[in-house]
Amino acid sequence: MAGSVYRKMRCMRDIFLLCGEGSIPALLKAVLSLRIQVGASVAAALLVSFSLLFPVFSNAADSKGIDVKIEVTGIEGKLLDNVKGYLRLLQKKDDPHFNLQWLKFLHREAPDDIRKALEPFGYFNPEIHSSLEETGNNRWKASYHVDPGSRVVVTEVDVRITGPGADDPDLRALVDNFPFKKGDYLDQNAYEKAKKRMIQLALSKGYVDAGPTVKQILVNPEDGSAVIRLHVETGPVYYLGEIRMHQDFMDPDLINHYMEDVHTGDIFTNTALLKLQQDLSNTGYFNLVDVEPAFEDARERHVPVDITLSPGDANTLTFGLGYDTEIGANGSMHWHNARLNSYGHTADAWVNLSLKKNTLKGAYWIPARHPKTDRYGIITKFEQEETESTNRHTADLEGGYYFLWKEWSSKVFSEAKFERFRTDGSDWTYTKMLSFGGRLERTEFPKEIFPRTGWYLYSELRGSPGLISDTSYIREHLRTRVFIPAGSRGRFFLRGRLGLAAVSKYSKYPNSLRFFAGGDESVRGYRWKELGPEDSSGDVIGGRNVISGTLEYNYRVLDKWVGALFADAGNAFNASIDKIYVGTGVGVRWLSPVGSVRLDFAWPVNEDGRGMKLSSMKFYFGFEITM
Repeated sequence: MAGSVYRKMRCMRDIFLLCGEGSIPALLKAVLSLRIQVGASVAAALLVSFSLLFPVFSNAADSKGIDVKIEVTGIEGKLLDNVKGYLRLLQKKDDPHFNLQWLKFLHREAPDDIRKALEPFGYFNPEIHSSLEETGNNRWKASYHVDPGSRVVVTEVDVRITGPGADDPDLRALVDNFPFKKGDYLDQNAYEKAKKRMIQLALSKGYVDAGPTVKQILVNPEDGSAVIRLHVETGPVYYLGEIRMHQDFMDPDLINHYMEDVHTGDIFTNTALLKLQQDLSNTGYFNLVDVEPAFEDARERHVPVDITLSPGDANTLTFGLGYDTEIGANGSMHWHNARLNSYGHTADAWVNLSLKKNTLKGAYWIPARHPKTDRYGIITKFEQEETESTNRHTADLEGGYYFLWKEWSSKVFSEAKFERFRTDGSDWTYTKMLSFGGRLERTEFPKEIFPRTGWYLYSELRGSPGLISDTSYIREHLRTRVFIPAGSRGRFFLRGRLGLAAVSKYSKYPNSLRFFAGGDESVRGYRWKELGPEDSSGDVIGGRNVISGTLEYNYRVLDKWVGALFADAGNAFNASIDKIYVGTGVGVRWLSPVGSVRLDFAWPVNEDGRGMKLSSMKFYFGFEITM
C-alpha cells in the first residue's frame, strides 16, 4: 500500500511541475492519464484539488524568464565535469518553460544528482552544502559546495575466465593486467571499460556465447571498502559455415572478390560480418545488404550465413551552383551510373560551365582483381580555358589503373593529349603528346566542419620520351595542405606548391601543362594566372617551374564564422626565379550547412608601386552549393 501511495504522489508531483509550465491542456491530459493508472476517484479528487490551486498555477505560469546562475565549488576536473553532466538544474535552466516551481524542485534534487555523479569515481560519502538565493528581479543563484570525502578503496579483486577459453593467452593477459589491484581506488568507469574489453576480445576470437556470469562491485560505504568480482564464461568457439548468397543480378565471381577476407571455416565474429556488409554496401550496386547468421542451422558449431542483396538505383544526377572571382559564376552537373552490367562496370559524366573555363568529362570504370580498392578507368576530357593573356582548347584521352597503396590513393596512366593554344594576338599553336605517369594522393583530415588538425599531399610525375609527341618532357608536381591547432579556437593553415619540368621544345609544350601563379589557390593579391614568364609582348605564357606557399591563421569567432589573416608568396619561372611575389590580406569564412562561403581581401606587396593601396586590392569570393 505504501508503494502504491508513493507512486501516486510521484504522479501528482510530476503533474504539479507540468502545471508550473503554464500548460492547462497538458494538465488535463496528465490527469486523464492518471485516471487510467490510479482510478477514476483519485483523478476526480485531483481535478477538484487543482481547481482550488489554479491561481497558484497561474502565478507559476507567469513566472517565466528566470535567470539562474549555478556555482559548484570544492571539486574540479573529471569530478566537476561529471557533476555538470548529472545536474538536472543545469540541463533544464534554459528550457523555455522553466519557472520558479521547477527551479525550487530541481534545487532540492541537486544533492542527489551530485551524489550519483560522484559514485562512479568511488566517492560514496560526500558532504554537500546547498543554497538558493534571489539576487534580483527573476534572478537567482544556486550554490553547491561539495566535499567528496574519502575515496572507496578496493580490498579484494576476483577476476576469472572460465570455460573453453580459460587458457587462451590473450584473455589470460587481460585478467593478469586487470586495471584494479588490492589497495587501488575504485573507479566504476574503468571497471566497465575493462569488462567490455574482455568480452569484446572473447567475441572476436569466436566465443559467441561469451558473457559475465558474475559481475559485482560490492561497496561498504561505512568503512570505505569495495570488492570487485567478475567471472566471464567464454563458451565454445564457433566457426563460419556455408555462405549462402541470395541474388540473381550480379556476377557471382565479382561478389566473391568482395568476400576475400571471409571464408567458410574461419572463426565466427560479428566484426567480420559487419565489415563484409559495409564492403558490399560501399560498392554502390545494392539498395539493401542483409548479412544474417543462421544459428538455428548450425552444425558442429559451424554457423551458416545468409547474404541477401537487392539492386540499388542505377542512375543518379546531381547539380551544383557556385561563384568565385577567378572563373565567375559556374554550374556543374554529374551523372553516375552505378551498374552498367552484371560485371560491375560503372560510368560517370561531368559538365562544368563558367565564364572562363568549361569542361566536359566522361569516365568508364571496370573493377579490378581487388574491387574494394582497385579499378581500371578510361577517361576522356574536353576543356576550354581563357585567362587574361592565353586561350586553349584541350582534348585528353586517358587509360589508367587506380589502386590503394599503403593508404595512398594511387594510379599509373597513359594519356594522349591534343591541344591548340595561343597568347593574345598570336597564331594558334597545335601540339600532340603521348604521356606516361603516376600519381599518389592522401588526405588525413577529420570529418569536421572546422578541422584543426590534418594534412593532404598530392604528387604526380609524368613525362613523354618524344614518341609520336611534338616534344619530350618530364614533369613533377607537388601540392600539400596542413592544419595545425593554435589555441582552443584557432588553427594555422599551411599550403605549399612545387612544380618542376624539363622540356626539349618549349614552344610545343602544351599550355595545360605549363605552370602559372597568382589567384585564390596560389598568390592572393594578384589575378588568376597573372604571374609567370612573359613573351615579347608582355603576355604571361607560363613557365616550366613554379613555387608558392601560404601561411594563414584562422580563428573561429562564432560557431559558423571564421576570421582569417594570411600571407602568400610565389612565382612561376623557367631557368631561374628572378622575383618572388608576395600578397597579404584578411578574410572571412561562413561554415554554411549547404557549403562553404569564403571572402578574402588581398593586397600585392611588391616593388612596382602598387603596394598596399585600396586601388590595388583584390577580393576573392567563392561558394558552392550541391543539390
